Amino acid sequence: EWLSNTGCGLSYTCYACSCQSPPAHSALRFSRSGSSCKGQAPAPGLTAALTSYVSQGGSLFVSSFDLLSRLAETQALAFMTNVLRVASYQEDGGAFSLAAVPGDPVGGGKALDLNYDAFPSGFIIDILGIVWSDGPDHLNAATNTATTYLQEDGRAVGVRYPRTGQDSTTGRVVFNSFALEAVPTETPAPNNRVAVLADALRFLAPDLVGGSSVAFDQSAYTVPGSAVVEVTDSTRAGTGRVTVSLTAGTTTRNLDLAETVRRGIFRGLLPNRTYYFQVLSRDAAGNLVRDNNDGEQYTVDTLTPLPAPWDDDLEEDRPGWTVYNDDGGTGATLPGDEDDDGGGELSGTGWRWGVPENVAGVEALSGENVWATNLKGDDIDFGISDLISPAIYLGGGNRATLRFWQYYDFSVAGGSEEDPFGDFVLEAAQVALSTDNGATWKDLYFVDGEVSADWEEVEVDLTKYLGSVVRLRFNYQLFAFNPSPRLGWLLDDIAIEMNSVPESALSVSNNLMQASFVLTGPATVTGEGMTLRTNVPPGEYVITWQPVPHYTTPAPQTNVLSIGTPLTFTGRYTFADANANAISDAWETQHFGTVTPGYTGQADADGDGVSDAVEWQTGTNPVEATSRLVLEEPTQLLDGRLRFEWNTATGREYAFETSNDLETWLPAAARVRATGAPLSVTLPALDPRLPFFFRVLVTP
Repeated sequence: EWLSNTGCGLSYTCYACSCQSPPAHSALRFSRSGSSCKGQAPAPGLTAALTSYVSQGGSLFVSSFDLLSRLAETQALAFMTNVLRVASYQEDGGAFSLAAVPGDPVGGGKALDLNYDAFPSGFIIDILGIVWSDGPDHLNAATNTATTYLQEDGRAVGVRYPRTGQDSTTGRVVFNSFALEAVPTETPAPNNRVAVLADALRFLAPDLVGGSSVAFDQSAYTVPGSAVVEVTDSTRAGTGRVTVSLTAGTTTRNLDLAETVRRGIFRGLLPNRTYYFQVLSRDAAGNLVRDNNDGEQYTVDTLTPLPAPWDDDLEEDRPGWTVYNDDGGTGATLPGDEDDDGGGELSGTGWRWGVPENVAGVEALSGENVWATNLKGDDIDFGISDLISPAIYLGGGNRATLRFWQYYDFSVAGGSEEDPFGDFVLEAAQVALSTDNGATWKDLYFVDGEVSADWEEVEVDLTKYLGSVVRLRFNYQLFAFNPSPRLGWLLDDIAIEMNSVPESALSVSNNLMQASFVLTGPATVTGEGMTLRTNVPPGEYVITWQPVPHYTTPAPQTNVLSIGTPLTFTGRYTFADANANAISDAWETQHFGTVTPGYTGQADADGDGVSDAVEWQTGTNPVEATSRLVLEEPTQLLDGRLRFEWNTATGREYAFETSNDLETWLPAAARVRATGAPLSVTLPALDPRLPFFFRVLVTP
């Protein structure tokens, strides 16, 4: 079926998941595809065809509230992670409304209520217990993937890949965990189905859809800070550059943006260019000072980032490395200050490249050259020095790893007759990474030893920075009372590896909503609640369960995840229960001082109208009358809506339900795992002809 009602003049093709003959790649190549899956898993071959299509640059739009569950049933979660770009999800989290993430181009500023009236209803649906509003899953976006839509409790129900500011080595993807049919068609734009689909297709086909748009990588910024500006303009696709005017008050500045690897998308300064700039400063009185380098203007040169995989054996003086030395206001003599008049009392040091000379006889690991903080073995007692790597683009795989070899000696010499107390030395070394060309830095690694036995290899996972242009910073600091020929820190054979690692499905389940856990192995995953499904590389994994008050923590578990074979970790929290009342003895002891034989928990110790057993379940205090779970009378808003609110206990899950007859209860909001803050639900104006009842359910 060919459709052209997207509001942006772009046709698309729909393939039902039940089709037994998957579309050929040649059929997909010249169109944008949508896929419809209702209550069934994709047919064999369809996910493979779409995976191939997206990996070769195709664009994919999927809107389905049961696809992830169907993929899990057929052990095809790799499609979820690698194509739909969902790292993990909470099944059937629910959604009554959508709100766009501020500034997101796919969300497009929408705010709308989902309408499930047209969905099947009746006796069979009731018997099956199907509640359509529960269908949307809550999503955790994968690396370099942006959230587009949030449901009423702020949980993600839509994602897109790539996020603003990132280039994709594959195609573009938009995935919604709500059914497109639930988006109304008759409401004004942009809060209707046509606009939802149109904005998605504009993102998926920036080189084909008319019009221009501007996107930022964040909805708000701190000052000072850096912002990524991305322009989509199909009419200028292939031109290589656009000019953007930025206006603040009466000041307008023009910015040249370069076309990215995706036609029609422009971002950042043009590579391999020289830019000229001047500095303006205005004081509180409005006086303006201009510094233009005596009319010559200041300059900055932009470079083309190096592609990963990347390595440097340091045998050649390759461009791109930069050293920054700082005397810290001490006046220390630093490398390059050979003409200094000797006024500095400290002998400073800093990074230099070349053949090492030192009293320890340490040579390069390979070849002859290294980067070293005291290359010539001088007598030194001070140093603050940064070694900055070239700009490197992390693309071409789903795993990125930094590897380098280091040799260091930060030991302190012993005392002597002249100095019986020995030297006082502070020496530190650490590695950081920047994704914004040095505006901010993220710590990666620090040297925690005193002396390395020999050259040792360091490995650091950079996978979370995939799709970014990064720089590495090797920071060294030294302060000592006495100068000496310290060895310092030496580096050799620095590399960034890129790999495409196959992934398999891994699940975690337990009996307690309050539970949390850490999964370590080839990948590290943290989770909370009773279930988690995700994809990770194969290998040996260890799960460590975190303590929950009044429960016995499950023991750590170790298992091996193989390619194509799902793995499930199951934990069970238990508690001692000497009086067999289904209440933890530790909880009874904390609140009552002892475990009483024959105690059933049906008493109400604090007289608040709630039994002790119920207070155990809800996480309230059984000896404090003001501590109890109570759903107060709702507050009626000016427009007739009703707002309900109740207190919560950390880690427990809460569900809000309504009924007309006290027999059939239906959820009126998504389940929420609480943080301890009060929760609230706002309902539309109710039909005055019907009785309504409300309740809150708690899962410990």
